[in-house]
Order: sequence, then structure tokens, then C-alpha cells
Amino acid sequence: MEPAFLAQIVLRLGVWPGSLSPVDRISGLEAPVLVIGGGVDHLTKENETRELFDRAQPPKQLWIVPGCGHDDFLAKQPEEFAKIVGSFLEKYLRQ
Repeated sequence: MEPAFLAQIVLRLGVWPGSLSPVDRISGLEAPVLVIGGGVDHLTKENETRELFDRAQPPKQLWIVPGCGHDDFLAKQPEEFAKIVGSFLEKYLRQ
């Protein structure tokens, strides 16, 4: 992670980045969850993405994006990104 970003986490949230663990906290989230992971992500492996999804409470949706890394879903799959994210938001923002 970038040093400036890490400093912002500490300053704004009052926690060290190493103590953040989404996989340990997601089960307590009481909201619809869309988990997106890259099929070739070297930072968050596919099995870690699937574990995050498995621990989330319903309603939830998983999209593993083939050929994508950690943050290039929109750049590499713009139409699919718009379709999946848009339909998820449309479904759950209307409730």
C-alpha cells in the first residue's frame, strides 16, 4: 500500500492497516453485499475472495472477473461491470 494511504487509515480510522480483517468482520454486516474479485488478483487470491463471500450474510452476490487483477474490473470489463454492479444496486437500493 502507498504510505500516504496507510497514514490516512491511521489518522481517519484510528487503526493500523494490519489490524483490519474484512473476512473476520463481514459476517456482522447487515446489508446486501456484492463481492468482486479478480481471477488473477495477486493481492487477494480467489480462494480469499470466496471465503469473504462465504462469510457474508445474505443477500449476497459474488463475481469473480476472469483475467482481472486487484482493481482493473472496470477497465477490462466495462460492460459487464456496469451490468452486474448496476443491477445489484438497482435491486437493493429500491427496497
